[in-house]
Amino acid sequence: MTSEYRVKTEGRGRVVDEWRLRPEAQDNHWLACLVGCAVAASILVAILPGTDQHAAPRGKRVKLSDVQRGWRR
Repeated sequence: MTSEYRVKTEGRGRVVDEWRLRPEAQDNHWLACLVGCAVAASILVAILPGTDQHAAPRGKRVKLSDVQRGWRR
């Protein structure tokens, strides 16, 4: 899980983390699996047992066409 390193990159008015492969590193399948699982858990609003936290209420669903209409105004 250490075969990549983070580089902060700025573009189009925002700052993002860009991940780059280390020259001596091999494939990074474990990190890809870990990140995929974290994303899936986030989408499902998963709560870790023992954290005594409650699930946040889900937001209202928004259609893409409504979002695009808002950008055009």
